[in-house]
Amino acid sequence: MTHPVRYLPGEMLLALHRRRGPMVDAGLGRRGYVYLFGAEANKFVFANSDAFNWWEAFQVLVPVDGPTALIVSDGADHRRRRSLVQPAFHQRHLAHYLQPMAANADAVIDTWRPGTPSTSLPSCARRSGAAPSNPYSDRVGLRDRRTDGDAGPAAGQNPAEPL
Repeated sequence: MTHPVRYLPGEMLLALHRRRGPMVDAGLGRRGYVYLFGAEANKFVFANSDAFNWWEAFQVLVPVDGPTALIVSDGADHRRRRSLVQPAFHQRHLAHYLQPMAANADAVIDTWRPGTPSTSLPSCARRSGAAPSNPYSDRVGLRDRRTDGDAGPAAGQNPAEPL
């Protein structure tokens, strides 16, 4: 018997979508958000990114990602930064990572037991030999396992390969 993974914020957003449709205005004043749901909405957002103020919407990320991060950039700065990283996300570059990522995810999921709480990020980070499970560790002064030399993949090992 399969049990779905519950994620309360996601369930709340799906309920809003079912109740109010593909565009939901939630919150109050400057603390409000507009949620757009569905493939058409995603196409619209990405095709018209200049119509949105990313800096204002994602200010909460500036202390973590810095003021020049792609997610908080607008206009010409955003287009320039996006053009620098976009080639790395082309299908031909990502294709060889899919099977190892799926194998690692399956291996972690196989360790979970129904009725037992689990936090997936630390489990997946340990399995993949990735950087520390805290994604913000380099911003708060914790050591980075990728450069400390005391952890991570062995010399010559592809970090995307299952351990």
